[in-house]
Amino acid sequence: MKKILLSLLIVFVSCCAFAQVSVDASGSFASYSRDDVKISIYPNPASDYVNVQDRDNSVGSVNIFNLAGRKIKSFAIEGSQMLSIIDLPKGMYLIQFVDKKDKLITTQRLSKK
Repeated sequence: MKKILLSLLIVFVSCCAFAQVSVDASGSFASYSRDDVKISIYPNPASDYVNVQDRDNSVGSVNIFNLAGRKIKSFAIEGSQMLSIIDLPKGMYLIQFVDKKDKLITTQRLSKK
């Protein structure tokens, strides 16, 4: 279990090394970009829904993992979209953004309240 969490942390940190993060004063909006990709997700923490704003229309799918590395949900998306997380229990999750060619764009944390 510790090895899985450690490997997830390493992947998360290495993915964040390519992303720029900015949070507004309330701490409820985070914007992520990797050179040519601009993705925003809000609110964070979220309760029932999370909005994904993909300004470059580069995201093909969104995967949600628990902290043990198990894929909980997966969404195929096109452009900006609202995703339901109403069925997820409270806690911390990792959201993985994958482009249309199945290449990882970025991974970020999501807190469900």
